[in-house]
Amino acid sequence: MAVFAAHGYDAATTRAVAETAGVSEQLIQRYFGGKAGLLRAIMQNYAESDRAGRFGVPPAGDTVTAEIENFLRFYLDRERKYGDLARVAIYRSIVDPKIAAEVARMFTQSREPLAHERLLSLKAKGLISAAADLSAVAHVLSTLSFALAFNDQLLFGRSAAALRKSIRAFARIAAAGLEAGEA
Repeated sequence: MAVFAAHGYDAATTRAVAETAGVSEQLIQRYFGGKAGLLRAIMQNYAESDRAGRFGVPPAGDTVTAEIENFLRFYLDRERKYGDLARVAIYRSIVDPKIAAEVARMFTQSREPLAHERLLSLKAKGLISAAADLSAVAHVLSTLSFALAFNDQLLFGRSAAALRKSIRAFARIAAAGLEAGEA
């Protein structure tokens, strides 16, 4: 990942990756089928680590507003730490459908289920309207978490303070809709 991040996927060579890892370049071909297979393996390992909670999880909120805010802020902060993978994977997913499919799978299997589970818990406590479509809300939160953390923060350079302010405002508005049963 360090070689891909430093040079960009296209300019990175399997030779440089092998030298950095202290292995033979032929091993990359043998076990991963080349550079694209290696990137997919890195992404799969990251996704497994994410599902296992090795990068942490957002703190649970005791209100709908706090839950949404905690979820979005957690991914904002995490992307700052682990953004290299996202930069390489998103860039590559534009031209490689297999990488795009892996990125989509990563989100579907990690962020959405966590958001859905947390929202269900708040719904069970009577804090969210029974009419709320929590699957749709979890999908939107997952997508928004990426858009804020990656697009706004890493690509466009918007400050974390400005994004936290936006997150706080969005969390209050979304919570009001969920509590009123308009979601």
